[in-house]
Amino acid sequence: MEKLGVAQAPLALVGSLRGNFTWTLLGNLAYAGCQWGILVAFAKFGDARMVGEFGLGLAITGPMFMFANLNLGSVLATDPAGASAFRDYLGARLLTTAAAFLSSCVAALATRSAPGVPAVIISVGAMKAVESLSDIFHGLFQRQETMDRIAKSMTLRGACSLGAVVLAVHISGSVAAAATAAACVSTLVLFGFDSPKAAALLGGVDRLFPRFGARQLLTMIRVSLPLGIVTLLISLTTNIPRYFLEHVGGSRALGIFVGMAYIVTASTTVVGAIGRAALPRMANLHAAGQALAFRRLVRKLVLYGFAFGAGGLLIALAAGRPLLRFLYTAEYADYAPAFAVVMLSGAVGHAASLLGYAVTAGRRFVAQVPLWIAVALATAVSSALLIPRFGVTGGAWALVASAAMQFASYALLYATRVVRPLRGAGS
Repeated sequence: MEKLGVAQAPLALVGSLRGNFTWTLLGNLAYAGCQWGILVAFAKFGDARMVGEFGLGLAITGPMFMFANLNLGSVLATDPAGASAFRDYLGARLLTTAAAFLSSCVAALATRSAPGVPAVIISVGAMKAVESLSDIFHGLFQRQETMDRIAKSMTLRGACSLGAVVLAVHISGSVAAAATAAACVSTLVLFGFDSPKAAALLGGVDRLFPRFGARQLLTMIRVSLPLGIVTLLISLTTNIPRYFLEHVGGSRALGIFVGMAYIVTASTTVVGAIGRAALPRMANLHAAGQALAFRRLVRKLVLYGFAFGAGGLLIALAAGRPLLRFLYTAEYADYAPAFAVVMLSGAVGHAASLLGYAVTAGRRFVAQVPLWIAVALATAVSSALLIPRFGVTGGAWALVASAAMQFASYALLYATRVVRPLRGAGS
């Protein structure tokens, strides 16, 4: 059987954990900043309603693509035996991406939102489709711990997308046109950077030709379906408050909430960079039974995540109003108290997210499904109780409830299903 198809990289190519983290952090900072800039462009050149329309497009398409992706990038990155060739992963990703995009189109046509919103949803779906294809290439780069390639790809895609959105919004004033422009330039990065770098790593362009073997596809689905369900639940959990806010307060309230929440999303991207950089190392430590080194690394990561989020909370408490006015407009500054609550959710959520990477490194995929069902239910209940009464502030407290449930659930799973089997090994 053909293996992953990646030649063993020389030691000079496989960077240290610190080097991988640095590259991943730089790439994710650049990409998160550019994505944030897209929201700022909608707010500055338009209004909160435009931010809300874009946020609604992300809220509808996001769960579809998160599920369809089946988190194959992480499965590829944590596959030490190379059970499937990259061509099999790419073939599977192409099929699932097509299904997700078609589902987005159906959802867009079925929505009863304001005129023009269906076009926004479809164009955002196209943008997510290109992002999905880049992600599987990034999984290949991550498996070989060549994080510099991921960083450069994300920086290129983020900068080109931001430039395209700013230009499109300035010329047309249309969210749909801006998202379409972002999808087009992201496609250029996919074929101009990701594909050639992957071909060089694999040893030939022929290894990029997707393969659609039924046996390999079913094997990957069987392994990754639990992660697909988990990522679907994660995306739904993130977007549940947005659904309630759009229903209760309309596009403007959703735009205010999305603008504030994306600051946490941007910082989550940085925390995710830490998790992704450490994921192969954690997976190797766990597979080797090196319990002490594994626990030490996880403990450091979780403490860093919480400290990073706490720093954001302090900034929000000290300068939330002027910061929101500077980043967006004066109408956002009136929601400074809610912004502090949003940042509190980030402090708890960052620590929980890094615990989640530790659980994934232990390849505890199925066990995460009931965990995220519980988190999604807690988010839905808190949103239903708080948002109709308190609006945007209620949505912020719903995020806190969601993050707290996530941390408690991952801590329990980590202690019982990941660390306990290693007890006594390597210590």
